[in-house]
Amino acid sequence: MRGVVRIKGFVYEYYSAKSKSLLAFAFALLLILPSFIWIVLDRGIWRGDPVGYALGSVSLYQKMITDQSLWFRYLFGGYKGPFILWIGQFFVVLGKLIGSLNFALLLIPLAASFISLVLLFKSFESLFKSKLIAVCGCLAVASSPLFNGLSTGFWVEPIQVAITSWFIYAMVRTTKWNFYSALSQFIIALSLAMLIKVSSPLYIIGPIVAFWFRIFKGNPSMKISGESFLFLAISLLFFLPTAVFYLHNLKEILAFAHFAATSPLFGSEAAKLDLWMGNICNGIFLKNAYCLALLLHLFGIIKTLKIKSYRNFSLIFVVAFFQIGLFFCAWLRSSNIDPRYFLPALPYFAILICWGLAAINNTIVNILSIAVFLIQFITVSGFSFGVFQINPSYGMIRPLIREPERGMNIMHDLMPLAKQDSAIVFDLNPELGVAEFQYELAKQNLTGNWDKSNVDISSFFNYTHQEIDTGKISVELVWKNLLAYNPDFYITWNSRLSPQLAEKEIKRIDVYNAVTVKARWALAEKMKNCALYECATLPSYPELLIYKRCDIQLPGLLKDLH
Repeated sequence: MRGVVRIKGFVYEYYSAKSKSLLAFAFALLLILPSFIWIVLDRGIWRGDPVGYALGSVSLYQKMITDQSLWFRYLFGGYKGPFILWIGQFFVVLGKLIGSLNFALLLIPLAASFISLVLLFKSFESLFKSKLIAVCGCLAVASSPLFNGLSTGFWVEPIQVAITSWFIYAMVRTTKWNFYSALSQFIIALSLAMLIKVSSPLYIIGPIVAFWFRIFKGNPSMKISGESFLFLAISLLFFLPTAVFYLHNLKEILAFAHFAATSPLFGSEAAKLDLWMGNICNGIFLKNAYCLALLLHLFGIIKTLKIKSYRNFSLIFVVAFFQIGLFFCAWLRSSNIDPRYFLPALPYFAILICWGLAAINNTIVNILSIAVFLIQFITVSGFSFGVFQINPSYGMIRPLIREPERGMNIMHDLMPLAKQDSAIVFDLNPELGVAEFQYELAKQNLTGNWDKSNVDISSFFNYTHQEIDTGKISVELVWKNLLAYNPDFYITWNSRLSPQLAEKEIKRIDVYNAVTVKARWALAEKMKNCALYECATLPSYPELLIYKRCDIQLPGLLKDLH
């Protein structure tokens, strides 16, 4: 009878666990469905870091199929976590097969978001013993404007959320593992975290401490089996590329991390506390959900103190509160105000919401909370699809663009110049950058010479590190570098010839790019008076100025202004 009972118990636990996993997968799939539809429909221009990551992925793919020794050197070079590039190069292959590079690359952050929601649902359900609370916690994450906005762009942060969610899940599941299983999973997860982004440890210190505390509290078996040894060996294979990358690039990594955290070019004159509240109310939550989160937390604490059940302040509460506090201190000390950095902390805000619901322990409150976050989810999704026009815009959401934008049309009309393998200098920031143009070229010809067909004027600023080190530009030195490069074409806006517009531009754009404005206007004036170049225009876009070197033939798509 005992044997029968054990078998029945095992079967029940197996199917119960399987049912829970299926529910987590189904709910996560439902929550990311709008984002999946969005990436299928969007025709907008990629800007900023996503373009750089995409170009890096394409570049690795090109080297992988043409020059494996060079590919290997590029694989372990750089000053940022390379994980998104390492994964991205294989999704370039998928993009080539299906005819959509954008869609293929965006599957990476979307898959990361899906994994995050699955892990968080299982963690919330295990921690708080309630499916309703788990549903509310996942809705709080999925309805966040930042989660929505960054999941539909080729960003690193959604992958960071996935690794943060894994550490939370691992902290919950520690009682299921022996010492060597725990060590192996820890090595794999930490290695991936460091490859994803240098800042990843900031978001997982609390779960790491809790993970090992629970492991040793459970007096784990220290006996190593053949299976445990194999798993440990595999984990070291994950650690090896991480160690190689950091040892090879440590100086550059630390220099960039220091620059990104301290440079005033990434800062703002606004008070950091005001920016913090703005990002919480506009990025992590919307106002109604933010008020609800505060109330749930407050009433949870009040009830706990009232009934003197201090065990409610469990380990997970301490971990979540500690991590938010740690991130808050790091945010105050950093000059960088980019709202993206809030996203990996999102699971901890969701944990506090779930904790408040568990402490209050009222089904009606659970249902009402789900309704509030469901409304937020619908609102954020509606904004991303352009159904709602809301000012100010939420988080980093890009409203859906169903038809090619004006900037996209300009780039495609200019492509014949680059296809001649011409040396082109671009000065179309901030509306259009050279990376955006290179990416459109790459999408049309993944094995072409797109990476050497044009260069941004900012590259000439950075030759002498003027922009980064001093915030000042020596126009004469930049002009000397530019002439030495001897470009076939110099493309800019005709507004660059109006000095009055430079001052307006400085007020309009971000601090980082504002440093270079006066130099861009000065260089356009020098190009106008340079005897080596003559001015041409693209008839369909008269707002463009295209300076052509005098000794080359005027391409058919351009019109001579002389």
